[in-house]
Amino acid sequence: MSDLAVIRRKTILFRYVAGEFILSFAVVFLFFFFIFFINQILLMAEEILSKNVAPGDVLRLIVYAVPNIISYSFPFSALVGGLMAVGRLVGDNEILAMQSAGIPLKTIALPIFTLGLIFGVLAYFSNDVLLPAGTMRFNTLYREILYSNPALELEAYSIKRYRDRVIATGKVESGSIEDIVIFDRDEKKNRRTINASRGVLDKNYGSGGVISLRLYDVVSIVSDQKRRGFYEYSSADIMEYNILLKDISLAVHSLTPREKSIRDILAVIKEKREQLSQRTMHNQMQVDQLETDLAALYLETFLSGKKLPGTKIAARQEQLRTARERDIRDRSLQMHLLEYHKKIALPAACVIFLLFAFPAGVLTRKGGRSIGFGIGLFVCMMYWGLLFAGQTLGIRSDLSPWIAIWTGNLVILAAGTGLLIIRSRR
Repeated sequence: MSDLAVIRRKTILFRYVAGEFILSFAVVFLFFFFIFFINQILLMAEEILSKNVAPGDVLRLIVYAVPNIISYSFPFSALVGGLMAVGRLVGDNEILAMQSAGIPLKTIALPIFTLGLIFGVLAYFSNDVLLPAGTMRFNTLYREILYSNPALELEAYSIKRYRDRVIATGKVESGSIEDIVIFDRDEKKNRRTINASRGVLDKNYGSGGVISLRLYDVVSIVSDQKRRGFYEYSSADIMEYNILLKDISLAVHSLTPREKSIRDILAVIKEKREQLSQRTMHNQMQVDQLETDLAALYLETFLSGKKLPGTKIAARQEQLRTARERDIRDRSLQMHLLEYHKKIALPAACVIFLLFAFPAGVLTRKGGRSIGFGIGLFVCMMYWGLLFAGQTLGIRSDLSPWIAIWTGNLVILAAGTGLLIIRSRR
């Protein structure tokens, strides 16, 4: 057979297997996209859809949330789509026929892994470019909606922080709020606690850049900053309380690590690591100084033969204990590291998943798309659970961000490697 004929046969095979995989991938991508899309709608339903926001604005918010949906749809679709495609080829004995014709498995797998690499690049682009851009536009539009409808921020049974004030709300219905507690500061910067049985949002809210709340059955307690233990108590039937919209917009506009590009995340990580290093060094210097001071007190006591006041030594001991136990970890740094690994791990999963999907599909005795779909969903659920658990542990503990995020990928990779070894021995 001539070289041209060999190349033509390989090209036909490549297109055929690639077409099978693309078809399965497209079907599964639409499935996952629909699932995540419905989940996004449900999350927005209570917060936005029920607050009389214009349908056009709601549609734009949903469009800006699409990149977040895509970031998960790509790897999961690659896994399930790969299993379905290979399962179909096995079920119709096409892989067996190809091998009988002298075509090795690596040639059959080449189109699948090539497309997996392309999907990984697209997923990376979505995470690093589309997601931050979509989120910034989401926040900008949300801020505009908030200026015209501040009731969005007043959720039922929630706690909201606006600069130097915290507002806890009870039941919220038609602009009326029950059981309001507000923690803020008065004109003299004294801490103030305001309790009200009910509050009503002014119908002209947003005018002049202010949200106006009319509070009923109000009790106010102010602690005197200059005289500890002194409080001022007052009550009123009605009280007007204003919140500046610019305070709310700052909270809405702040970006989380998930909404930044990898370059921005790396810049923040570098800065925060330097700050953490400085804090660690400063704390260690403080510990060393306290240990020296305490040793000097012990030596003075020994040389003088007199007993120093116990309160002096006890105070130094307490300061030293506090310095040693001081938590100097940076949670924001940890979250940025987690997101950095996640932005890489999810696109990489598009290829890693296929290292599992291809041998698993080949080894399945009863092939077919349905078998591949079922196995794929099970593996996706397992991976999702590992990713969620890793993120939770990474935020709440000192678990390495690399381990927290990449554990799911490594488990799938190990399973795929094992299946490849089993297949090669047959």
